[in-house]
Amino acid sequence: MRKRRKQTPLEEAIQLAHGLGAVNDWIDLDELEYDDDFTRVVALLGDRELIDDETFEEIAVRGAKFLRAGASAAIAEWRAAPT
Repeated sequence: MRKRRKQTPLEEAIQLAHGLGAVNDWIDLDELEYDDDFTRVVALLGDRELIDDETFEEIAVRGAKFLRAGASAAIAEWRAAPT
């Protein structure tokens, strides 16, 4: 049996955002505020020890819509905005 490697924080955030996109046609921040997966995306993206500034900037500017929304929420809460 092949052992599955653990996801990186970035891979986890991407997978969660993809799942959010699969069940939501648009971003409704009022609903996402209470969504556990979106909360986890924000926490992952907001942690500078897990996701470096360069990667965060790329996600915030060019990521899929739920990754960009998570990055925006992380910026609103505590993470510095990209330059």
